[in-house]
Amino acid sequence: MSVNYPEALWGLLGLIPLAALVVVRLVQGAGDVQRLGGTEDGGALLKVYRWKAIITGGCILLFYASSILALSDITYGEREVPVERSGLEVAIVLDVSRGMPADDVDPNRLGLGVDAVQHTIGELDEAYVSLTVFRGSGSNVVPMTADRTLLKTVLETAGPGYMTAPGTDIESGLVAALDSIGSSTRRQPVVLLVSDGEELSGDMRSAADRIARQGIPIFAVGVGTTAGSTVTLSGGSLLRDAQGEIVTTYLEPEAMRDVAERTGGRYYHYSGVGTASDIAADIRETEREIQEAGARTEPIRRYPVFVGLAVSFMALMIGVRVVKWRELF
Repeated sequence: MSVNYPEALWGLLGLIPLAALVVVRLVQGAGDVQRLGGTEDGGALLKVYRWKAIITGGCILLFYASSILALSDITYGEREVPVERSGLEVAIVLDVSRGMPADDVDPNRLGLGVDAVQHTIGELDEAYVSLTVFRGSGSNVVPMTADRTLLKTVLETAGPGYMTAPGTDIESGLVAALDSIGSSTRRQPVVLLVSDGEELSGDMRSAADRIARQGIPIFAVGVGTTAGSTVTLSGGSLLRDAQGEIVTTYLEPEAMRDVAERTGGRYYHYSGVGTASDIAADIRETEREIQEAGARTEPIRRYPVFVGLAVSFMALMIGVRVVKWRELF
């Protein structure tokens, strides 16, 4: 079992004040019924009221809980679905954080990353492509398209100035890229992640698991060196942290490899055109394997069950309130 939107589960905490309100209303209502019912029918009326109030209150709580569980998009179990796809959709995720201008590679990490994207996509000439860039947040700047002109223009101007959010959040980049892939696509989607793997916020492994559940592999491309480098800013000064210390940024190959392997993809340390050819060949091989299999497994989303329960509890609550019991209430 897995949860696609675990943050929604925090909403279950709302059951506590909601349950308190239900109990308070039950007690107050019982007092009102006793005062208004008189001595002749007061006992029977109070009994009916209490039962209806308990059932109604329980339905409200169960409706709320079911709605939250539906929003969290719980998946449980797997099923095989036929694959009738032709062609590729490549969702490119490019790191433009402030560490990418580091010059431990030539010309720098960002320049080498752009080179990796251009040469890899150049060998996948029939693929549709999209481009997502990220720093402290991710943004899809080129929607999924067969037109390479816009992609080329954006790549030529890509840099830290594209984003204002500070930090490096690879998770947000991966999630934004996933959103750029159409749910009803007839092509095989893949994610091409280009980064040094340094993550200052977010959890890229969580995003990778979510992408894996959609049957989409990540091909992760590392740029930079494990020896690390300082970052020279446009004015010639060195990048410093909030405490004024000079920042040294490193390639994190193991993190990138972990993200790729979680999805059935691969990790590459980019060193030039030869690496791009290897990446493109592996993407083509993945496409061929999926098509030959004729089917793939996907998790079963259980939100319809919780939506049905929520509707049932709401209908029961309305029915209990509308129908008279024993001609009393």
